[in-house]
Order: sequence, then structure tokens, then C-alpha cells
Amino acid sequence: MGPDGSNSSDLRGPRSYDEFNMAKRAGNYGWPYFNGRDAYRYYNFATKESGAWWDSVKPVNHSPNNTGLIELPPTEHPLIWYPYAASEEFPEMGSGGRSAVGGPIFHRSDFKKDAKSLFPAYYEGKWLITDWVRGWMLSVTLDDNGKLVSMERFLPDMVLRGPIDMKFGPDGALYILEYGNGYFKDNPEAELIKIEYNGGNRKPVVQVAADKTAGPLPLKTKLSAAGTTDADGDSLRYDWKITRNGALVKTFKEANPELSLTTPGVYKASLTVTDAAGAKNSKSVEIAAGNAVPEVKMNFTQGNTSFFFPAIR
Repeated sequence: MGPDGSNSSDLRGPRSYDEFNMAKRAGNYGWPYFNGRDAYRYYNFATKESGAWWDSVKPVNHSPNNTGLIELPPTEHPLIWYPYAASEEFPEMGSGGRSAVGGPIFHRSDFKKDAKSLFPAYYEGKWLITDWVRGWMLSVTLDDNGKLVSMERFLPDMVLRGPIDMKFGPDGALYILEYGNGYFKDNPEAELIKIEYNGGNRKPVVQVAADKTAGPLPLKTKLSAAGTTDADGDSLRYDWKITRNGALVKTFKEANPELSLTTPGVYKASLTVTDAAGAKNSKSVEIAAGNAVPEVKMNFTQGNTSFFFPAIR
């Protein structure tokens, strides 16, 4: 919140921060006279002169646009606050762009006892938070009065891509909505992900690829399971199924088979990986046989060839 400033100024006030707060009652959380734990100075925009620092104990609002209270309640200190730079108070938050996104607080009593993906008791009362830009998730521990005790990274190897909302489902799993990496456009990586707790044997994590996903007939492509892992180190069994219009065409029992297609159509190559304890996971890739991907080439006959500017009509 606050002006988009990377540095503090003696003439104006503190740099900008994002905040996480817990509001148990109505309160004055600072803006626009305070940011993080620091006060701004009164500033006369007509004369460009700085005045006194605002008083956090007795703030007043003399704005000509104010239609409410002039004498405001004392400000509430933020629970967690962090700037663009690395935070000395909260180093777990890293540095970079900022866009705080609050998540749910976990209570086992909110779910049925037989919820199949219920998080462990370790997370009882912990608050899950994230940041739309930085993509981390943090597990925040609060005391009985809602004061900060500690925080730690949740799934530290996971980087989210524009998380905008997260909630626990009735099955106890955590659902996270990712906007994607770009602003105001169709982001192919935007998705709804599900995080399940598994206190025993973990499913394999499956990755699939094909060196050719389209081309003329006959089409030969190398299927790959590279990147498939099992967190428990179990031996893995691979089962490829190639289908077209829902009908089974071929099967393979190896990790990286070579597929040859002589009939046109859109095929789905689905890989199911099973570990030694029977846990399995699947992933698919589509292959278009008989239709090559067009090659696009643009020739510039004059002007700057470093950039492309579409014609205005």
C-alpha cells in the first residue's frame, strides 16, 4: 500500500510497503497518512513544501474531500509489512515486486473427520499467505491474541504463477487459483491447482513430452517421460496409452518409446506412472498427425527491421 516508492524520503516519508493485517474490530490501519509502521509528512502540493510528520496517536484528516471524521482513531500497527527490498524483519519474503494475497487459516474442526486430504495437526491455527508477484507461500504462526510468532516457507520448492486466491475445500485439500505471468491477457499457465496432504506413500510426479507434436504423415515422434520423479525413491512402472477419438491405438511399457503414426488425426498420448506401492499419477500430450505446423516468416523491405509496428488503418 502507499505511493509506489522504492526509497524513503526525509521530505515526504517512508517507502512503500505491502501489509498483512488481522482486523478483529474496526480500526485505522494507516493509509494515507501512515505506511507500514512509519508516518508521512504533511505536504503542500501547491507550494511543494513539507510540513510536520503526521501523529499516529492523534491523526487528523483535513482533506477537502473528507466527508467523515476529522479526528481519527490511533493507528493500528501492521502485523507483517515488507518493501521492494529485502525485509530485515521478515527475510522469508525475499525481494522484488509486491502484491500481498491473504489465504485461509487452517482449523481441523472445519472439516469432517474422514476428509481424505486433511492437513496434519502441525498446521492447526496457521495462516497461509502468498504474494501475486513473488509466488511464494508462507505458513504464519499466530498466538492466541493474533500476534505474530513465526513464519516459514510452505512447500519451499513450489513457485506459484500469479496466485490470486486460495481456499480449503471440504475434502481438506488446498485449492489455489493462479492468474498466470502476464497482465490482462490469455495466460496459458493460468490454472486451478490442488494441494493434497499425503502422510504415507507419495504419488509419482509425471512429466511428458514429444519431440514432434504435429507433422505430415508418416509422423514419427519420440515420447519422453524425462523429469518424472518419485519423492520416495520407489521403482516406477510406465504405461503409455495412445488414443484417437477415445479409441485405443497403441500401448507402450517403456519410459521413452518411439511412436509412428500413419493415419491422420489428433492423438492423445497418456502416460500413467505407478510406484512400487501402487500409487499412480498420469499426464498427457496431444499429437496432430497429418497436419504440419505452419512456418511464419516476416520480411521487412524498408525501415527499422529490429521492431514490428502494425499498420494503422
